[in-house]
Amino acid sequence: MNAMSAAKKAASESSSRRKLSSTEFLACLKRAKDALSKDACDPLLALKNEGITSPLLVIGSDDLRCKRLARWFEESFFDQSSKAEVERVSCAELSNSARLDSFLISLQSLSLFANTRLIVLSQPDALRVAPAKRLGEALSKQSTSIFILILATAPAKKTEKKIPLVDNLPTALITVEMSDFSPQELRSWLEKELVRHGHHGGITPDASKVIADSYGLNLALISQELGKIALLVEPETKIDRRLIEENLPTGSEHTSFELVNAIAVRNLIAAEDLLHNLLVNGQHPLQISSFLSRAFRTIMFKIATRNDNAAATKSPELSNSWFVRNLSGAVSRYSEERLHETLNIMADLDLALKSSGTPPELTISLTLPKLVAQSGARRA
Repeated sequence: MNAMSAAKKAASESSSRRKLSSTEFLACLKRAKDALSKDACDPLLALKNEGITSPLLVIGSDDLRCKRLARWFEESFFDQSSKAEVERVSCAELSNSARLDSFLISLQSLSLFANTRLIVLSQPDALRVAPAKRLGEALSKQSTSIFILILATAPAKKTEKKIPLVDNLPTALITVEMSDFSPQELRSWLEKELVRHGHHGGITPDASKVIADSYGLNLALISQELGKIALLVEPETKIDRRLIEENLPTGSEHTSFELVNAIAVRNLIAAEDLLHNLLVNGQHPLQISSFLSRAFRTIMFKIATRNDNAAATKSPELSNSWFVRNLSGAVSRYSEERLHETLNIMADLDLALKSSGTPPELTISLTLPKLVAQSGARRA
C-alpha cells in the first residue's frame, strides 16, 4: 500500500469511529455505575452494556481535566474491587524499545492477582510512527480482561501534526471529546474545586469572570491559586470579585501580566520563557494576543489621561482597577510613540493569526522580538 492509500485509509477509519461528547460519555458512565452497584457484575461488562469498550480515547484541551476524569473512572469501576488492578503508563516510556516489548507482552498476559486491569496511557504524542504502529496493532488484540484508557491533549485546530498512535488505533475505537467549559460550567467547576480545598462558601459570577480573564481555561493553575485563596478566608465566606482582585497573585511566571512587563523592559529572553509557559499551560496564541492588545490599549489610555482624572474615571479602558494596577510597572516604560508602534504590530499579529495559515505558535513567537525591539523612545 503506497503512502497516499495509507493516508486515505487512516482518514476513512478516523471518520468512521464513534465519537461521544463529554456529556454523553458521563451519562453512559453514570448508568454503568448504577448497574454495577445494583448487580455487582464485572465492571467491564457494565461498561460494555453501555457501549463503552476498550480502547477508549479521551481528548481534551486541559490536561488536569482529563486526569480528573480518568481518576473518577478508575474509582468508579476499578478501585472498589479487590480483584481489579490499575496501571498508569506514559507513552514517553514506551519510546524505549525494550520497555515497549515488555508492555506489549503484558497486554496478552493474565494477571495472577486481578480479574480485570485498567491501563491509563498518557502522552500519546510522545510516540513516533514505528512504535505507535506496533502499539496500535497490539491494542486491537489485547486481552479481554484489560481496559485501555488513553488521555490525549487536543491539538490546536488545523495547525498541529496528527498523533501517530491515534491514527493507528483500532477502527472500533470510541473517542470522547472534552469541549471547553462555558462560563456557567467553569463557575460550577470552580465551586467544586473550592470544596476540594475545604471551602464551602461558593464563588460569585463576577469573581469567576475575573479568574477566566486572568488564566483562561488553565485549570491546573486556577486550582493552585484557588487553594491559596481558600486558605485566606473563612470556609463559609462567599468568594467575590473583591477577594479575587485583592489576592490573585501578580508575580507568577505563568501570568500574562509578567509577559507584558518583560516586553516593556525589553527582556527578550524572559519574554520568550513566559510566552512558552503560557503556551504549555494551555493558552492559545489568540488568547495571548487578545490579552496583550487589551493591556497595551489600557497603558495607552493610562498615559493619555495621566493629567486628567475626570477623563480617566470615565474611560472604559481604565474601569477595571485591578487590571490597571497589574500594569503599573509597565506604564513607565512606554512612550506614546512606542505604544503606537506596539499596537500596529499587534494589529498585524491578529491578522496573521487569523488568516496567514502559519502555525499560530510560530506566528506569535516570531512577533515577540518585534514587540521587544521597537524604536520608540523610552519615557523617563
